[in-house]
Amino acid sequence: MAGMLERNIQADLHALKTDAGKKFPKLRDAAERADRHLREVGEGGAETDEDFAAALREAGEMLSPGLLAIETKNPRFTAMGLGYVSRLATYDAMDASFFQQVGMALRHGAEGSGDEGVQLRILQCITAAMQAPSLLASKEVVCQLTETVLALHSNKSPVISNTAAATLRQCICGLFEFAARASAPPALSPFQDAAAGGVAGGEKGEKGEEG
Repeated sequence: MAGMLERNIQADLHALKTDAGKKFPKLRDAAERADRHLREVGEGGAETDEDFAAALREAGEMLSPGLLAIETKNPRFTAMGLGYVSRLATYDAMDASFFQQVGMALRHGAEGSGDEGVQLRILQCITAAMQAPSLLASKEVVCQLTETVLALHSNKSPVISNTAAATLRQCICGLFEFAARASAPPALSPFQDAAAGGVAGGEKGEKGEEG
């Protein structure tokens, strides 16, 4: 049975395939390849969205439809591509090594597009990406995304500038939380916790007898 992640990505790819048609054949073909891979992953026995996302991270072709849609510079397809990438990021279904091309496309889109709708979508996409552990672990990706947010912060539009400032604050909070989780000691399982308690109790008993 398909999980929420699989169903949502399937719907995104279907929309990209259908709308791209003959106008953007490379985008249509990339969406079809990604859809085939999606079905293969679905048949591979992934039981949870987390398992499914882990399998998708290993496939660079899953990002290609989003990247090509963004690179069309067509506001409608760019918005669809950004929505698709945001969905993958929300489920941490992207590998940092594959994402760097998307990061460059976001930067170019932020600098080259005068469409506020597209710029807001780019900020939404960055917010989602900066919450994905697999991307936060990459210094290159974090720098790419931060530079794009700063570029939009200097935008003449108050709406874009203020939204970029809020995005930057949220990204910084996300980085601190990620760093805190990464540096925290691993939690003990209930069995390990009980065993540790038993050892501590034994040591106290021995000290009592010695006294």
